[in-house]
Amino acid sequence: MTLDWFIHPDYEFCSSLTDYQRLVLRNYGGTEYGRWSEYHSCLRSYKTEKEYVKYCEELSKKLKWMEDYVCTCPSRKWDYITTRAAYQAIRIAATDFHEIDLSLAYSGYNECRRSMGYDATWFKEYDDLYFEIWQRVTKKSISFKDALEEVCKLNRFPLRQYRMEGALECDYTMMWMETEYQTCTKDIASGDTEEKARRLIAEAVQTLVNKPKSYEQYIRKKIEIARIIGILPPDEDPEE
Repeated sequence: MTLDWFIHPDYEFCSSLTDYQRLVLRNYGGTEYGRWSEYHSCLRSYKTEKEYVKYCEELSKKLKWMEDYVCTCPSRKWDYITTRAAYQAIRIAATDFHEIDLSLAYSGYNECRRSMGYDATWFKEYDDLYFEIWQRVTKKSISFKDALEEVCKLNRFPLRQYRMEGALECDYTMMWMETEYQTCTKDIASGDTEEKARRLIAEAVQTLVNKPKSYEQYIRKKIEIARIIGILPPDEDPEE
């Protein structure tokens, strides 16, 4: 059996490192984590990494306003938005997270920004789009193509409008969209409520693309493993 972790040979005999810092997660497929070599070579302390997770949680809440502007990238307006958000992120770190230095604060901000851009590119609006199509297919008993055409005419999903129009003009694109739709709706039972159907579609949309995991996700798994194998600091409360 292959463990999800190992002790990196470069760190094994370095006496200045703790067992926690020597712990390295495996990068399955070579692409599971966005910047795996950078993540494991940071060699930050458990205390710092634990606080970084909380910092990222705060950023995801405080910088949520940026999501409305991601579609303006790249532009002069987007440059202004990202500069404003970076200052806000650094101010949050300086005020509430004293283990987070300027470099780490900016790194966390960049990963938050990249994640928003990735979601806007690959996920945003698809859950609502496929839900609208599902409603028409199930209630009106019409084909996927006919339902897509109706939704396209609504012009309600600007990020996906170009792809919908392309599907209506190209059979190959239509085939791929219908395949995605089938994947996102295959777990919906005939008696499921619309609320449950919407949730199942939203969850399925996230599986369409293997989004690379962030440093925050790397740390969360690392801490979980460190607890299991017993290398956390002796004063750490496992229930915290």
